Amino acid sequence: MAGMTMACCATSAGKRLHEHFEICLDNGSQVNIVDARLLTNLRTERKTYRSMNGVAHTDRVGYLDGFFDCQAGNNCPTNIISMARVEDMYPISYAQGESITVHMDDRDLVFKRRDGM
Repeated sequence: MAGMTMACCATSAGKRLHEHFEICLDNGSQVNIVDARLLTNLRTERKTYRSMNGVAHTDRVGYLDGFFDCQAGNNCPTNIISMARVEDMYPISYAQGESITVHMDDRDLVFKRRDGM
């Protein structure tokens, strides 16, 4: 769970905010950018996104299992998926200040709050 946008990702000067396998569920994001190691069916496709620092791009897209296609991040400091897109697919429950749980067909996926995100 995260309250940051890709502007945060772009301004962190290449420093990693989270491990490559951790994903932030962002209620303000309109883009989905995830480390390529977490994606399948990777293919070349140039996608752009806007941040407070201007326009940036990725050159690959892949499928995040159980969810949707995401832009493949190239050394992005964190992985971000759009909470709105996830809510369109699955029911979500919210434990204020603790977590957001995505109730998938075969399991529950819990996004825990950590360090204010």
